[in-house]
Formats: sequence, structure tokens, C-alpha cells
Amino acid sequence: MDNLTTPLESATRKEIDRILENLEWDTHEFEKKCNVFTERVRTKEEEKKIRTRFPKGRFPDYVLYSSDKLEPLAVIEAKRVGVKLEKALTQAKEYAECIGAQIIFAVDGAIVEARWVDGSKYLKNDGQLVTELLSERLLRKFVEQGNEITSSRKTVKTKEDLIRVFARANDLLRQEGMREGIERFTEFSNILFLKLIDEIEDDRERRGEPRRVERNYCWLAFYKKPAREMLDYINGVILPKLVDKYNGSGDVFSKELAIKNPNILKQIVDALSELTLLDVDSDVKGDAFEYFLKNSVTVGNDLGEYYTPRHIVKLMVDLVDPKFGDKVYDPCCGTGGFLIEAFRHIKRNCSPTKANLALLERDTIYGGELTGTAKIAKMNMIIAGDGHTHITQQDSLANPVKEKFETVLTNFPFSQKTEVAHLYGLSAKSANSVFLKHVIDSLKPKGRAGVIVPDSVLFGKDMDMINVRRELIEKCEVKAVIQLSVHTFLPYTQQPTTILIFEKGGRTRDIWFFELTADGFRGVTKRRPTEENDIPLLRSLWSEKEKSSLSFIVNYDDISKEDYKLFLNYYKYKTRKKVRHSMELGQLCEEFIIGHTPDKKASHYYGEDFLWTTIADMKGKVILNTKIKLSKAGVDLMGERRKISKGELLMSFKLTLGKTAFAGKDLYTNEAICALSLKKEYDTEEVKEYLYHILPLIDYVPYAQRAAKGSTLNKDLLPTVGVPFPDANERKELIEKKDRLNRERTELEEKMKKNASDYTKFINSDIMGLG
Repeated sequence: MDNLTTPLESATRKEIDRILENLEWDTHEFEKKCNVFTERVRTKEEEKKIRTRFPKGRFPDYVLYSSDKLEPLAVIEAKRVGVKLEKALTQAKEYAECIGAQIIFAVDGAIVEARWVDGSKYLKNDGQLVTELLSERLLRKFVEQGNEITSSRKTVKTKEDLIRVFARANDLLRQEGMREGIERFTEFSNILFLKLIDEIEDDRERRGEPRRVERNYCWLAFYKKPAREMLDYINGVILPKLVDKYNGSGDVFSKELAIKNPNILKQIVDALSELTLLDVDSDVKGDAFEYFLKNSVTVGNDLGEYYTPRHIVKLMVDLVDPKFGDKVYDPCCGTGGFLIEAFRHIKRNCSPTKANLALLERDTIYGGELTGTAKIAKMNMIIAGDGHTHITQQDSLANPVKEKFETVLTNFPFSQKTEVAHLYGLSAKSANSVFLKHVIDSLKPKGRAGVIVPDSVLFGKDMDMINVRRELIEKCEVKAVIQLSVHTFLPYTQQPTTILIFEKGGRTRDIWFFELTADGFRGVTKRRPTEENDIPLLRSLWSEKEKSSLSFIVNYDDISKEDYKLFLNYYKYKTRKKVRHSMELGQLCEEFIIGHTPDKKASHYYGEDFLWTTIADMKGKVILNTKIKLSKAGVDLMGERRKISKGELLMSFKLTLGKTAFAGKDLYTNEAICALSLKKEYDTEEVKEYLYHILPLIDYVPYAQRAAKGSTLNKDLLPTVGVPFPDANERKELIEKKDRLNRERTELEEKMKKNASDYTKFINSDIMGLG
């Protein structure tokens, strides 16, 4: 899309060289201690094995060796950007089998894929960027232990091992009287932090780096103490030290634990003491947040707060690609998932000088969070290597930011209410449009953002939403619209969501749409890895934004004339022939009267007096009776505004789309049915009759929102549905022709049934003589 040439394989090799040097591999091939060899292997014995397999003299691009025994650990194959990596993985596997390396990498400069040489599994199931695995320490441990790192304590091998510990801690903290999941999680995080920081400091010491926290303030100093002495030591010695060291930028650590029963503390500490957490392939604190959030009474749905899956976080960080020197901001940082990944991404892509690390740790990461999880984000940043200083507990919308950050990454809470839209020149009560405006405003010119939004942001027809989309298109360059699967946020929600990637400044020209139908995980209540994964394809197409079976491009002109809609499904089906004489339902209708379902457990809302329509009642043209009826209390709950008068046209718009019927009496409906209240100029029996016949024939997919069990419309989408609407004479002719063809079809079907019956009788009677 840009007027630039594509980087060649040599550019990929430069990138690999930089990564290996940052990870402190010895790449100087003229020195004996070198443990990285390019386009050759280290020994003549290995060279002979390669030449036997490949007589024409092919050699691996890179071979990584252990620094002590100089044994082959891994093979890396480099390709230019955009080349599919399957071939590279096959080549790497062939080389690795020759020399006995167990791990293979394929790199194209934008993507890194890693596998065991037998191809049995990815080293990272999410198939994401895995440059961190190129460190010699991790490679050696993976090779030596088969991806199950052991120590003097039991190692966590799976997420299920973690969950068992979380479940035990959760139950114990309930006994302590902590009712809310977020309250229990915060307390557990204090203890978990002490365990993780102990392992991190030990690891730093083994690598010859100075400790940041002295031994007498770490886990080993207290974990074997008796219960009462342990509680007193943490409250009297460790927490005061941590408060003094880290609370200067705001509340991070409590002055003492909320746990008062020392025996409960002792049981949690004992459970954690059996485990080594540092090398497990898991975001331990993220897993803990995910578990406690699911077990919370109110946090989650009430705040619209859902844990962003790590593979989606990694994908977004890689696509936005924050650079060293950037200020990175998440206005709704939760426990810090985006900020941690951005911090790690920048750290592994910069030279680890003292000055660089100081800038990274002190002036790179910025976050805001409305809830108390802000302190957890601070803890997480400390564990990641610091960057906690600029994370604050605040209502970010109440604190507008102007052109301060080079990178913004966020998944803001959906459908929250706000009273501060006026600070952004908006009037909406819903915070969705305000959050997106906040992100745009906070970016510096040329700043980049990756934002997860609910699909409603992409097509909403209220003026605030249209205006924010207009600003996004006219004043930013939208690089990509990536539609996520409705299963991405399970088990919390099936809310349809989309990732927006954009850069501030200039006007959008073309937008690349990608439909991420499979994200490498399956399942509903518990999502597990699967090989069905469109993320590698997305990454391979990313540099050139190419078209594929899952991607396409829409130009500025087509988007600007559609109220700047960015809904993938709308444009996906836009290539079909345009419906002639089309009008939107919103042009025909004054309003859509949408029904409601009173609480089914509240029996007093239901009775025998008032019709209450469901889709099951829409079997004939006119509804005169319903299976379920409302009482006077139910009608009072529904309100006068939901009452539908006799003669009004009803339409179903959720899952079963476009089913129609007339109200034969005054009635009410559930929330899957609406009445079309036509504008005065269209409110005639002829138009209603026409719509009754036509609405069931429309293909609603281009207008519908994705749902777990199909497609659905809502109050924002209903007005966008295109309806064939010629003049009155042609409408009459169309209905007459439709009725005639329907009658002829029915007659033919009856003849076919009779013919089938006659044929069966003929076989049984005339041929077989069965009488």
C-alpha cells in the first residue's frame, strides 16, 4: 500500500543478528568461543552429515550451539517478509535432523515460528512471536528438560497445575471473609508477588546481575517460619520495605496483609512453596487474574471488564510494533497485559545498555485504570523488570491527554456510561465513542494504536459515533480492521469484537480487512489450543496487506459514503449486485418498537390477560393468540411505549431474521421482535402488505451482527437494512407475481406428493402384487 519496496532476506538476517546480539549470543565467527554459525556448521563431522543429505551443498542459515559443550541447540532459517514459513520450517527440520538439534525456527523479519524438530507441537501454542525463546538459557532448558523445567521444587507444567493452587487460595481467602473475587485476587497477588520476585532475583543472581531486592526481604526468608511468626515477619519486615521502595509513585503494596488468620496465610504459602513458577510457559499473574475474575461476584460483567487473551495481546503488540524511545499508553490497563508485552517487546529489540534500560524502565510505560487492579498492574510491571512508575488509578476519560504518546494499546471496557463526553466535544452517555476519541487524541502525530472495540463502534448510527469514525478515517491512516471470532473472549462473553490498527496523521486511503475466524483455540467453558489458527496467515500477509480468502481491501471512497462504517461483514458482501430501488428501513420507519422479556422467575408478571408474542407465535399472517400471556403487573413493567397496536407489522430480528406477521390484537413482544412504526408518508396498508411479503426474502448477513449461534440485528443495525422499494405500481405487480408463483409452486408440490404416492402404490400393488 505504501510506495516502498519490500525488504529482502538480507533484511531478515540483519534482524536475526540484532536479536541474537541483544540476547548475548557470541556471534563473532572468527573467535573460538563463537556459538552462532551462519551458512555453515561448526565441525567437519557435522558438515559431512549435511553434505551426505544434501550433495549440492545446502547449509542452514543459522545454527545455535550451547556455550559450554558447543552442542547444537537450534537451527534458524531466514526468509524475506511475506514468504510462507512452512517451507522454511521443513528445511530447518532437515538440517536439524542431520546435526542433532532439537528446536527449529523460521523467521521472515516480522514473524518467528518455533517448533520441536519432530513437528509434534509448537513451543508456544499460540503461534506468536517467540524471539524470547532464542535466549540460550531457555533453549538449553527446553532441550534438556523437554519443555518441563525442573528444580529443587515441583515445577508447574500446565495451566491446570496453577489453577489448582489458585482454587485452594481462593477457598482459603473466602474463609478469611473476602467475598469479592477482585478482593481475593488483590490479596493473593501480594503473596504471589513475593514468590515470583524471589525466583526472579535468584535468576538474576545466577546470571551475574545484581539483586534488586535483598534476600532477607524475599520468600526464602520466611516460608519455613511458623504461621504467626510468618505473618508478623511479612507485615513487620517485608511489606514496609516494599512500601518504601515502590509506593513512591502511588499505592502498590499494602502496609500489611488483609489476612488476619496466620494459619490461612501459612497454607497459601505452603502451596506456593512447592512450585517453581518462573520458567512455566504461562503469564502466572494473568492466569491468576483470569481465575479470580471468573469467581468474582460483581467484577467482570458489571464493569465490562474481560481478560484479554495473551495470544491476542501478543498479536496486537507485534502488529503495532512499539519502538525503543516510544511512550506506550493503555488508558484501561487492567492488570497490565498490554503494557507488560510492550515492555518485553521493546526490551528484546533494543541494545541492553545501562542508559537504554534506564529509559525503558523509567519513562516508557504509562497506564490508567479505573479500578483497584491498577496496583496489580504496578506489581506486574515490577516483575517484568519495572516500568510501574507511571501507572495510576484514575478515570482516564476524565483526564484527557493531548498528543503525548507514540503508542497506544488497549481493550477498553465496553458499554460503560460516562459523564465526561463534553471534554471531547461529544454528547454520548455511552463511553464507547469517547474511549476511541481519547485514544486518537492521546497519540502524537505518526503515533500508532491497536484498539479492541465492540462491533457496534464500527457501524453505530448515532452522530457521536459517526463523527469519531470520520475523524479516525480523515485524520488517521487506518492500517487494518481485524474481526475476531465471537469465541475469543470465552468463557466471559461472546461479545463480537474487532481490532483496529491505525496511525495518526494523514487520511486513510485503503483499509485492509482480515476475518480471524480461528485463533488457535477452541472450546466454550475452557478454551484449549488447536491447530486451526489463522494468525500465522495474518502475520504472513501483514507486511504487504495482501488479499486472501480471509482478507480484502476497501478504498476510502466506498467507506466515506457509508457513514464511515468499518464493519467487516458489511463490506464483505458489498461486492454483490446492488439491490435496485433500495431504501434503508431507517428511511421508511419512524421508530422500531422493541419488546422485552419480564423475569421468567417472577410469576406475577405472567397471566391470562395480555398477548405476549414470541417467534413461535408467528406461524400465520395474523397473530390472534399467543402461547404465553402477561398479567397487569407484566404490562405495567413493559410500559406504554412497548405496546403494539392492532394492525402493526411485526418483524423478528434476532437469530431468526425477517419473519413477519401482523398484530391481530393489541399485544406485546419479546426482545427478538419489533414492530415497524412507519413514517407518515409510508404508513399505508399497501406498504405494510408489501413489507410483509418482502422482508422475509432479504439476505440479512451484510447488515447483521455476529452472534454465537448465527447472526442478529439490533436497534443500531435495523435502520441500515436495505429493502427493495420501487414505486407503488411495481410493488403491487411484484407481490401479485410472488403470490402467483407461490401458488404454482404449492400446486406442483402437491402434484409431486400425489405422484410419489401413486408410484408407491403402483410398485406395491401392480408389480409386487401386495394388494
